Amino acid sequence: MSDAKPHNTSAVLDIIMKPLKALKKDLTAYDLFALTVAIMILGHTAYYFMPDETWPRLPDRILICVFLIPIGYNAGRKVGRTLCIGALILFLSDVFLMDTFYINTLGTIIVVRLIIEPLMTWLIQNNERFWLTQITFAVLGPVSNLLFEYGTTAIVFAAAGWLLKNKVLLEGKKIDLRLFFIFAFATHVITAKLLFPFSEVQFALMTLGSALIFWLMYDFKTLLLNALRRRPKDPIERICYFMGHKSMEIYVIHLVILQFAHYYFIGGH
Repeated sequence: MSDAKPHNTSAVLDIIMKPLKALKKDLTAYDLFALTVAIMILGHTAYYFMPDETWPRLPDRILICVFLIPIGYNAGRKVGRTLCIGALILFLSDVFLMDTFYINTLGTIIVVRLIIEPLMTWLIQNNERFWLTQITFAVLGPVSNLLFEYGTTAIVFAAAGWLLKNKVLLEGKKIDLRLFFIFAFATHVITAKLLFPFSEVQFALMTLGSALIFWLMYDFKTLLLNALRRRPKDPIERICYFMGHKSMEIYVIHLVILQFAHYYFIGGH
């Protein structure tokens, strides 16, 4: 009788994990980016026109790490002109249409992309220094979010991506990649709880959904390889590929459109 319960638990876990493993096997990075873009548009529409509704904001809180973790994974990528122009356009849109002076997500991405490589190379040389710094970033996240979007929490997510890409550099060090992903996940859900008035049910759903996303992102290399292997064939796959590939441009365009609409219909101008 004593062996029955662990056996049953293992069977249940196998039933749950089987479709999730099949999803990871076939999912591409562009599929995940495309889903995030679509959900992001819904979330931003709710933000501008239904600010008191929290349910529409729930999915984009779950998926936001899809954009932030790859910042560190692609740390070697240069800050291109398109990214800078997009950040400037959104900054000006915020100032003139929303009357806010705020560093937007693209500005955050630029800053994090510039600092993450030298910062992480320095931090991993000392275990205590690494964890103290990351904990500080996590604690300051909600406060720094008042100055630039996602605040220092974005650095924690980017650090997860950087460690994932540079696992070989962790050999012989006391930094455990799995533990840090759990830490980044905890930072994400606690920060979201502090910044958003989610109900207990909403918070539970956000936690479960975020756990799935972090689990998928832990094998981000697999998602990238899937994207290279599977060329888009049908119209839906081509749309996903386009949305994933042009996610930054879509981000800028849809935000400017929503801010213009908000300025015209709600701003009273």
